[in-house]
Amino acid sequence: MLDFCKEDDKVKRTMLKQNVSLATYNVAEAAQVAGTGTRAIRDGVASGKIPSIKFGRLIKIPKAPFHRFLDSCGKVA
Repeated sequence: MLDFCKEDDKVKRTMLKQNVSLATYNVAEAAQVAGTGTRAIRDGVASGKIPSIKFGRLIKIPKAPFHRFLDSCGKVA
């Protein structure tokens, strides 16, 4: 029974990672979309201007809010 629970948790974690990857950019991907460098993206995240989700040192940038941010800045991605 315990082994089954561990496998079930592993499947849930894998599915969550896949869903997060589909709905988010990493810093390098966001920089490429915005046509800027990773430092500018990290600065925007640090200042709170760019919406982000942080998992320890890992930064994920939700795609829909990021595109709204770019649209509000006049940058269409």
